[in-house]
Amino acid sequence: KAKPMPKKEVDNNKRAMWWYNFSRCVTCCVPNGCIKKEDAEAKQAWREKVAICFCVFLASSFFVGIFGFIPVLLCRERTVYTLENVRERTNEEWIVVNGYVYDVGGLFDRHPTGPAGVEAFLHDDASRMFPRMPKALLPDRCLNKAKFEDNPALQTTNPTCDDLTAEDLKNGLPCHIFVTGVNATAKYMGEFEKGVLAHDGAVLLDNPFTFWVSIHDRVYNVTEYVNDIRNSQTKQIEKDHEMAYLEPTLNNLVINKLNEDATELFLSVYPDDSVLACMDE
Repeated sequence: KAKPMPKKEVDNNKRAMWWYNFSRCVTCCVPNGCIKKEDAEAKQAWREKVAICFCVFLASSFFVGIFGFIPVLLCRERTVYTLENVRERTNEEWIVVNGYVYDVGGLFDRHPTGPAGVEAFLHDDASRMFPRMPKALLPDRCLNKAKFEDNPALQTTNPTCDDLTAEDLKNGLPCHIFVTGVNATAKYMGEFEKGVLAHDGAVLLDNPFTFWVSIHDRVYNVTEYVNDIRNSQTKQIEKDHEMAYLEPTLNNLVINKLNEDATELFLSVYPDDSVLACMDE
């Protein structure tokens, strides 16, 4: 007959030792002298109560993180819009300027030409009423200075809205020269910003008259620059054209990566993103 297996006795003191050690760790910064209890057992009981409160705090923090912050991150308000999204928001007073979406409801009273100057472009792209920075005023790091010598077309410092059509001028649309350049416009309109404009890649690729370069998921419209550096007779793009005012490396990047994502090439030739300010303007 097999002998019965002896039962292993459990030492309750050892079982509770982990809790004792844990409570001591949690309250390690509190010396016994600061605990106003009479004996060691009462002081240990106080430490265990603090340890219980600590565990409750950790559990609460965990659940708040799971059920509080994660939904906030997942349900954030959308900040990227297409032009179609802007046009669909008929109950909003939104416009697009230089790739940014603005809610201009609070701009009516501040606008120099009054509410009519804003209402005319609600739910549409109003970029052509905001002049770009004159080429001669761009930072030196952006420019091929040799191209500016004896070239009056590049030397002008007067801001102009070159994209305004004859019909726009006939209708009296203003050129907002008091906010020259993309950065100045963003500063003036910053408090009204709702998000950035997204472009449909398929639409960009299908448009033979629009030229662009993408860097860091941002699309830069280089149509005017590319058209200016075409040979007037052959219509070929010339990297050494007299109007190729961008510094040589950036000029070559634009030409070689036309209508493509140039991020990889950009990272290989530039140590930081400071030169992107040239593309913004």
